[in-house]
Amino acid sequence: MRKILLWLITICAVAFGINFFMNNVGIPKSKLEADIRTSQYVDDDWLMVGDVSDKMAAFVSYPEDKSDSTYSFYVNRPGISFGYFFRSGGDLVGFGQYIPELMVDG
Repeated sequence: MRKILLWLITICAVAFGINFFMNNVGIPKSKLEADIRTSQYVDDDWLMVGDVSDKMAAFVSYPEDKSDSTYSFYVNRPGISFGYFFRSGGDLVGFGQYIPELMVDG
């Protein structure tokens, strides 16, 4: 009985470790900006503004001259997750001129 329990705990720990290192358990709040900069190729000199709640995170990145812009949306899934998951991102057309509406998972 002990061996079975030990093997079960070991298998669970290995599965969690694999998922953790592959970012399948989410990106922590403290690493969202770094993830946006690397995954969406946002330059270090671009400004980044956003808001993070318990369920969602939204950011807009742009250079000082506002000649370009990129948005990023993350969701925090209920259940076994320890962070946020990227859901949508890309260029903002008409940044500063229009108010876009984006739907993320309804």
